[in-house]
Amino acid sequence: MRSATGSLHEAMRQLAEWRTRGLTDLRMSINLSTSQFLDKTLPARVDALLARHGLAANLIDLEVTESVSMASPDETIEVMRALTQRGLTLSIDDFGTGYSSLAYLKLFPIRTLKIDRSFVKDIETDPSDADICDVTVLLAHKLGLEVVAEGVETEAQLKFLRSIGCEKIQGYLISRPLPGEQLEGLLRQPMQEWTKEWTSGGVELWHAS
Repeated sequence: MRSATGSLHEAMRQLAEWRTRGLTDLRMSINLSTSQFLDKTLPARVDALLARHGLAANLIDLEVTESVSMASPDETIEVMRALTQRGLTLSIDDFGTGYSSLAYLKLFPIRTLKIDRSFVKDIETDPSDADICDVTVLLAHKLGLEVVAEGVETEAQLKFLRSIGCEKIQGYLISRPLPGEQLEGLLRQPMQEWTKEWTSGGVELWHAS
């Protein structure tokens, strides 16, 4: 489950609330703003919020954009290591829109690369975008990382992403962004009622909340 609120407190509060209501199989992915990621107190704040809401660290994935992560790579590695040592996982968001150095990318203790939606939206018609997605998936797998394709809106896009080995998708094909109460209702429906036949083949779905 992905939170786009930018609020660590609100995202963790919502996850804890859902867990008390029986939705115990969820993990929360939370976008970090530039100021949040560069805040020296971030690891300590994460510790405090996990304790406050009674959450295990492995339930949380933190997302930082490629441009932010490469602004000061050495500092980024230090912050990322402090977070992963606590048991959280990390993702690079909007991958392909910045200027990543592969020398640093392989040193980042991340689990997931997220392909920016700008490369996904035209993969049915633009061979260059299709090639970029293909190469990104190959690169991620060579580095032992998972891949999430953002902005997936059509079954044709999903079919192509599946063909190149992309494990996870995120976008309107699953659902448009929903407020917490509506999303909870969706999550309580049997999976087959809202994921259709295109969930077959081992593709996991990230739901944009």
